[in-house]
Parts: sequence; structure tokens; C-alpha cells
Amino acid sequence: GANWGNNHGVFVTSRQANGFLLHPVGGQKMMECFILDGSGNYNRVGDVTPADITAWHQYGVAYDAATSTAYVIFDREIIGSQVVSISRSQS
Repeated sequence: GANWGNNHGVFVTSRQANGFLLHPVGGQKMMECFILDGSGNYNRVGDVTPADITAWHQYGVAYDAATSTAYVIFDREIIGSQVVSISRSQS
């Protein structure tokens, strides 16, 4: 497969307020995970470092506003969580 995971890049739902961002770090086997607050500020909520970043994987970020908790998801499993005190607007 393509060696995209070792290249600098970005996957986003939106770079606007209330978005989510997944960012492969060039030259490393790591994906950084961010949520954006209501003003569009980036909040890093975790990393994923798979053994083979060039293989197919499912990556995700979720945010529960009721508990102010962000979740990092990898291959259908929650692998990390963090309380993030941010303001997000409702759509």
C-alpha cells in the first residue's frame, strides 16, 4: 500500500469551530488527535502510534459535552480519554 502514514498531512471534519482533526506526523508512526473549541482553538487530546501506520486502521475522536471528555478511538476501541474544559457551540 501507499506509504501515506509517514507523510505530513491532515484529516479533518472541519478546521472551523467545533471541528475534529486527525494529523499524521511526517517521518513518524504517529497520528495526533485534536478537537476544536467554539472559537476554533485546537486542543490536543491524544496520539495513536500503531505498529504499522501504513496498514488500514480506523481512527476517531469523539467528545462528550455532558462530561467534557474527549475520546481517542483506534480500530474500534477507545484507547484514551481526557477531560477537556472547553466551550463548544451547539449546531
